[in-house]
Amino acid sequence: LVQSFCALGARAFDVVKGDGLKNLAKTLFGVGRGSNTSSIEITDLLSHPTTISRNFTRLYEEYKIQLIDICEQLTSFC
Repeated sequence: LVQSFCALGARAFDVVKGDGLKNLAKTLFGVGRGSNTSSIEITDLLSHPTTISRNFTRLYEEYKIQLIDICEQLTSFC
């Protein structure tokens, strides 16, 4: 399964070590466990790439503002 994920998606092998994939797998399994149907269409659970891009941009902007606030409060750079 993991080999197919890397090969078919042209993903780096290290992606399977990341917290992002682990969190996604946990979430998907949790949804499956909580579902009252025996058949789940996985494509219904996955976001569209455009949605992911928009959310990524939104997160970037939020973290950028937080980082600017932290940097402005610094009194020493050593």
